Amino acid sequence: MLGGVALGYFYAAEAAATGAFMLFCAGVVSGRISRTTLRPMLAETMSTTGALFAPLVAATTFTLLLRLLGDRQTDRGMGDRTAGRQRAADCGSARRHICLRVRARRLRDHLRGRAGADASSG
Repeated sequence: MLGGVALGYFYAAEAAATGAFMLFCAGVVSGRISRTTLRPMLAETMSTTGALFAPLVAATTFTLLLRLLGDRQTDRGMGDRTAGRQRAADCGSARRHICLRVRARRLRDHLRGRAGADASSG
C-alpha cells in the first residue's frame, strides 16, 4: 500500500480504504469476525467515528460564526465589509496568506492589549 502511494498509483485515502477492506476480509476468512462479533464491532466503530467528527463539526461551526461576526478592528482598516471581502476574493493566494497573517497578528495584539489592561486595572 505504501509503495503504491509513494509511486503515485493511488491516494492515501484509497490505500486506507483498501487496507481496511483487506483486513476485514482476512478477519472473516480466518474466523475472527463472525456474525456475533460484527454487531459490537460496528457499534464501536460508529461511536469512534462520532467522537472524531464532533470536534470537526464544532470547529467548522466556530469558523462560520467567526466569518459571520467578522473582526471589527480589521474591518475598520479595510473599509466597507463588502469591499473588504471583495478585495480578499480578488487577491492571489500569496497575498491572501499575508492578509490572514496580518489579521492574526492584529487579533493577537488586540488580545494582548486587553490582557494588559485587565492586569493593570486589577
